[in-house]
Amino acid sequence: MSTDIVKINTTELTRFPAEYSDEALKALIKEGSTIDAYVDYDEAKIFISKCTKLRTGLEAERKDKKAAILAAGRTLDGEAKRIREVIEGVENPIKDKKTEIDTAQARAEAERVRKIELAIGTIIVSPVAASEMPLEEVRAQLTLFEKFEVDPEFYAEFYHHAVECRDTSISVLSSALAHREAEEKRKAEQEAEAERLAKERAEFEAEKREQEEKDRARRQAEEMARAKEDAKRAAEQKEIDDARAKLEAEKREVERREREQADKERAEAEAEAAAKRAEELAPDRAKLEKLAKDIRAMSLPKMKSNEANKIISACRQRLDDMAEYVESQVGEYF
Repeated sequence: MSTDIVKINTTELTRFPAEYSDEALKALIKEGSTIDAYVDYDEAKIFISKCTKLRTGLEAERKDKKAAILAAGRTLDGEAKRIREVIEGVENPIKDKKTEIDTAQARAEAERVRKIELAIGTIIVSPVAASEMPLEEVRAQLTLFEKFEVDPEFYAEFYHHAVECRDTSISVLSSALAHREAEEKRKAEQEAEAERLAKERAEFEAEKREQEEKDRARRQAEEMARAKEDAKRAAEQKEIDDARAKLEAEKREVERREREQADKERAEAEAEAAAKRAEELAPDRAKLEKLAKDIRAMSLPKMKSNEANKIISACRQRLDDMAEYVESQVGEYF
């Protein structure tokens, strides 16, 4: 791999010819400021031609220099790549070993912290966990934590946190123990009170059952007497009800016969009135029936054209409808 350094003259690549120098441009500006196309048209044309030639020449010069600069850029990129490879060839082996050491140290540190965190986790007792422990377990845990010594060498920078966690757990367990002992005392008192109340309740229930038995015997005797009296009243009421029912039946029978007689007389009167009405309307009925027949029998002339036959057909339909209407009205009113 070559270690030679390539030198590039950037000053020559960006320098334009003398006709484009600052002095030449200032002279061009000064010359242009003295030209007025309205005063000397030809002189203005000559100056414009001069400027055009300068511009086209500048563009050609720019392209040549840009091509040279691009070529120099490619040379520069290649030289930078070569130098970078030389540096990386020296750096990477050392860098890889350092990375291995850093990784191993980070892993060892993470493992150390993990073990400490696990150890701290064993000396943390939450209020919820303490509240769910049996009383004897709370006492045992409290004794264990009170005897526990935090090792500064093992816990290192977590030493103070471990001490704080141990002390907090002792406080939690102490509170839980006081609460559980108070709860046990209250429970014992409640059990004693419950036993006393149960005894009193049993005595009360026995007295209550004895009184209920007496009340049941008294009610039974009263119910037997009441049943006897009720049976007597029921027999008397039955005799009254039977008599009343007999009278009601006889009354309904009389009313039924009277209704039947009235219905018979009304039907005979209606039949007689209907017969009389039919007799009175018989001439009109006969006339209407004859009218219907005459309408149906009416003869219509025969036509030659389709138009006329359609009219005759419509007339026949209307005559039939008229006859049917007369017949329906006769059936309804006569």
